[in-house]
Amino acid sequence: MTPLNEPQFRWVLEHLRVPQNVGPSTIMLMGDGPLHWTEWRDALFAQGRDVYFPDQYHATLLVGRRNWSKALILDLLEARRGLKVRIVSQEMMLAWLTTRRSPFDDTPDQVRELWGDHPVYRFLDGGDGDGPGFDWPSLTVPEVPSDDPTILVGGWGAGLLSAAGYRVGAEGEHAPTRRAALRRAYESDAALADLPEPKRAHCGYARSWRRLEVIATAIAKQYWLGRSREERALANFHWEQDLYWLREEFYQSDRDARRWFDWPRLDAD
Repeated sequence: MTPLNEPQFRWVLEHLRVPQNVGPSTIMLMGDGPLHWTEWRDALFAQGRDVYFPDQYHATLLVGRRNWSKALILDLLEARRGLKVRIVSQEMMLAWLTTRRSPFDDTPDQVRELWGDHPVYRFLDGGDGDGPGFDWPSLTVPEVPSDDPTILVGGWGAGLLSAAGYRVGAEGEHAPTRRAALRRAYESDAALADLPEPKRAHCGYARSWRRLEVIATAIAKQYWLGRSREERALANFHWEQDLYWLREEFYQSDRDARRWFDWPRLDAD
């Protein structure tokens, strides 16, 4: 069977009408090919689905053939240890929505056939020699013990804060060094240089209220995810301290920030 060319693929996607209960309701996007990621974003929005950039809070990642990141995939899998994750090519997602049948209902061998020669599949399957090393296409990333020597905010190493050198926990940095990294993340775009374009757009401009919101929300989410874990007690102490510092240093004096978003609370039920 001859695969769809790009114009045919685009036509099918643009005219697809699928109930919201078919396929995932929240989808993360990474990479291009056959279509640019923004075309998928617009089509999924039109279907009433929520679209995100890669993070550890959602289970379905839609990947293209180009401009995807091994580092972000590895960090996503690390952050979702013990949780479900579905990594789907654009071709697989189109088939899923068109047939209204999840490809993951089939056997692992059939799923591998659907991936074909996709470069992300080769990476996941270990064909490139530096894959993630789990039983693809299993839907659950195995839970493995970790001494968690250095915790990076956001759960994925190429994130804004980790790129700025922000580290917490037992092997993290002292307060002045952490806050210098937070200031770099907020005031400079240097930490964004190696991030994919969608993530750079998501982080907003340097010194903007959006940049401050992204940083504060990332820290608050990590605090809540780790608050019941004894091994993250020191990291949580650092996050709590640094979130307070950010609020006093930048948020209180920024009228736009106070207008457009509420500062995250760590004491909410």
